[in-house]
Amino acid sequence: MPKKEIGRLNIHGKGKTRKYSDAIIIICHQINYLYKLPYRQTQGLLENIKKNSNLNIDEVPNYTTMCRRIKTLELNVKDYVTDRAVPMVVAVDSTGISIYNLSDWHRKMTLADRKYKGLKRYRKFHVMMDLQTRQVVDIKVTEAEGKGVGDPTCAIDMVNRNKMDTIIADGAYCTRSLYRTAYDNNVKTVIIPPKLKFDYYGFGLEAFKAYNESIRYIKTCKDKKEGMKLWKQSKGYYRRSRIESYFASFKRTFGRHFVAKCDIKKQIDMIIKVNTLNILRKDFALLSSKISWG
Repeated sequence: MPKKEIGRLNIHGKGKTRKYSDAIIIICHQINYLYKLPYRQTQGLLENIKKNSNLNIDEVPNYTTMCRRIKTLELNVKDYVTDRAVPMVVAVDSTGISIYNLSDWHRKMTLADRKYKGLKRYRKFHVMMDLQTRQVVDIKVTEAEGKGVGDPTCAIDMVNRNKMDTIIADGAYCTRSLYRTAYDNNVKTVIIPPKLKFDYYGFGLEAFKAYNESIRYIKTCKDKKEGMKLWKQSKGYYRRSRIESYFASFKRTFGRHFVAKCDIKKQIDMIIKVNTLNILRKDFALLSSKISWG
């Protein structure tokens, strides 16, 4: 175990001295999530690996320590590509993750007794992804409110925290506040106007110039559907489909529900999963970061 890291953890700690570093706890949870193992089986797997290999591990954390230590981790999403050859173009979107197990047997046995029903059964998983490297650069977990999953407030926070050249999003994010935030941060916007709303925003304001130009472009066509299709092609809007593919890959790899139960653990839970998937996509990310859009 890294003694320096353990010593750092115990400087201001309360209670019993910690034996395990954050790194080993994160590795335990990565194995837990990737192989969908309960904590006891994760402990047994690591003990067998330690026994039959030359890994420098003094002792494997027990299953109780794995569960309790996750809420003490201080983690951020890690982007494994730092030397990009082109400006960063990001897409923002969100999906629903259930707080309950979605297996048919579990649903049948517990549906009547569940405390939360309807949208309260889900949490929003907001993602900002670099479309060139497929690396996730920021996430946030919030409660599900309203019919849609888009939340401009989370997108505004992500734009303020990260540096980018262009942001692509669907109509759920088409709000004045997001356009103002993007303008203040010198970020270009490719946000599709809502289908039922083709009104102009304030004329003469630079913050809404991109939106008004999009409306003007779409209205030049007699058919709005055809105008929308041509606008998507001209702006490269279809690149946003890559974040939808990411959600599908994420749910295939880690499942459609949270492992953690409390809200503090849910955020850390998703950060570990996102960082793990970023590691698995690292080789592709390093290759694609050297290629221009062309």
